[in-house]
Amino acid sequence: RVSAQHQWLVASLSSKSIRLFTLSMALWRVVGGADKGGIVVRAGRELKSEERGSRLSTGALVEELEVVSDRLHYRLKQGTGPAKGWVSLRVSGKALLEAAEAAVGLAVTMTTANSPPLATGKVQSFNGVDLDDLRRRADSDSGRYTQGCLDPEPEAWDGLKPPPSRGMFVRDSTGRPQAGKIWNPQLACVPDKVRATTPFEEHMKGKPVNSYHSDMNALIETGEGPVGHWYGLKFPYTLDLIDRYGAAFLTRAFHAAGTLCKSNSVTKISVMPFVGGSMSLKCFLTVEYAQADDSLHTELFVKYPFPAGTPHEQKERWVSRFVMNNDGPEIDFARILSSGAPMKCPKYYFGDICLKTGTALLITEKLPLPGGSDDFGPYELEAIPYKSVDYLLDIPDRYYEAMTRSIARLAAWGKCGRLGRDIEDVFPPPTTPPLFMGTAKRVENFLEFLFKCGSCCVPEEIIGKHGQVNESEWFVQTLRQVLPEVERAQAAVSEYLLRDKDYIGFTHQNMNTDNAMFWRDEDGHVCAGFIDWGRFKRDNFARALSTGYMCSDLCELVQHSDELWIQSFISSFVDAGGPRLRFETFWEHYMLAWLLQGLAAVDLPRQLWLTQSPYMTPDGWQKIPSYKDPRVFRLPNYNNGMVAILRNFVYYWKCRDLPSFWQRWKAANMDGHKLRPRS
Repeated sequence: RVSAQHQWLVASLSSKSIRLFTLSMALWRVVGGADKGGIVVRAGRELKSEERGSRLSTGALVEELEVVSDRLHYRLKQGTGPAKGWVSLRVSGKALLEAAEAAVGLAVTMTTANSPPLATGKVQSFNGVDLDDLRRRADSDSGRYTQGCLDPEPEAWDGLKPPPSRGMFVRDSTGRPQAGKIWNPQLACVPDKVRATTPFEEHMKGKPVNSYHSDMNALIETGEGPVGHWYGLKFPYTLDLIDRYGAAFLTRAFHAAGTLCKSNSVTKISVMPFVGGSMSLKCFLTVEYAQADDSLHTELFVKYPFPAGTPHEQKERWVSRFVMNNDGPEIDFARILSSGAPMKCPKYYFGDICLKTGTALLITEKLPLPGGSDDFGPYELEAIPYKSVDYLLDIPDRYYEAMTRSIARLAAWGKCGRLGRDIEDVFPPPTTPPLFMGTAKRVENFLEFLFKCGSCCVPEEIIGKHGQVNESEWFVQTLRQVLPEVERAQAAVSEYLLRDKDYIGFTHQNMNTDNAMFWRDEDGHVCAGFIDWGRFKRDNFARALSTGYMCSDLCELVQHSDELWIQSFISSFVDAGGPRLRFETFWEHYMLAWLLQGLAAVDLPRQLWLTQSPYMTPDGWQKIPSYKDPRVFRLPNYNNGMVAILRNFVYYWKCRDLPSFWQRWKAANMDGHKLRPRS
């Protein structure tokens, strides 16, 4: 019996193909308790935990969610008894449950590049195959997807635990708010003074690090908060200051932002810290208003900065604020666009940034999110997924397709004026990313890592036999030859990606599952909004999608689904009012984006070492059997995402034959290292 096994099947259909895989659930049949009306079910794993009100009937069929020693966490499929709970597999050597034959269901589909685009909500056929029907079957409760039939589930290691299992979609309401059901986009009336974006290029980019240290130390010495650029208010930037500034600050802040009418006020707050995410600290606020109003949230969510007291902390904050520009775009989106976006976004209450120190604060509604293992009904938000742990999602391709459709609609609304006339011009034009240098040396370090240390990251069928770097391997030869060429041509490639304005617009450069919120409609279709808009910007659409997909840990799934996702983007973009896009042009941009991603990816082994995790050393890597290992999942600041990026780049290099694509594109578009003029 193999738990959560999957298989890839390829069915040839005329000159095209559709790829399918099946999922199987581990099922158990209750064989004990016939003389007692079934077996005892408890709320928790411990034998002394609370007993459920009824027994699980003899003969019942249950799905395995988790097995710990002789205790089974189950979900009821057939029979009577509690829908979910913990039971013993055996008592005094006598079996209470026996393994049943796994149930199999169809899970994922993908069309080839030359198949027709898929229009959301419309039945599509592909050489006589009803793709909409395949999608409906994929959305059924057909089990969990895991990568690799022989890849075991992760085990705890040295006190580090793997990610816990997630709750599942149920057809009936659990009683929580149906937060995904109603979303009426209405652009806020933003005064011209604040209908602008953070002046990063003019006032922040390239600020000398010593100057930042001086300004930050001066701010710390005052014991007060900085003055914000947008509203001119002194705002708190630590948990203590948030508590001390209290209701009076929130009243002034909400009045200034126009999110609270002048006749109302915040009268009381309580602060609760929250741990999560890697780019800022967070806390929850419970507030009371002088005048109750159903449109005002009493539960709020706050993002505030990490400490910047030590030289090391200040160096990290300087990179985040004055090189990466992580906070400004998110606050700009929340202030200007979030209320009118075509997907659900947390309601904006206040946000500001200090240009001298880059210190920022953002306050939004607190979303009604369940616990990680809680089930969720129609239109109820599910728990936010962990970064790069997509193997826990039951239908992972649908999560990415849902995010892709949402971003496509946002891009289209920016083009057609539904977000305001000339709204794209409010946001800075796309720019060429910083140039990478030293690629040849990084390639050698990358190859040493893949073959000698990080063999758990990529299988031998992708790169060749693990051990020594084999000079004759295709992967080794092409990486050494082609990636330095891409480095020399990277400016020209970036220029090429920015040539056609129809393929440039609003993008989410961090479109990862842990930055999104998900729910399902009454038919089980996955829908998506976003909780985090860091690095929102105008850019080439294909480049932005590549940065979104690269953090998925399911490399095979990405390879088999990216064409479908891109066609879904194009279809949703056009349906929402955007100009027509050619798949061939989009795909060309997407392949070029992955080549550029490679310039950063080959430096990731060094970046992982810099996390200072004791497991990211050469010796430490050799003891890790799988990328799912807790030593990877528990990397500081969610840097397991870097492992996913590294792996995806290698898969793209091999499976999409990026070297051959590069040679064809270079021959058609380059003269030496320069881009040919447009014909």
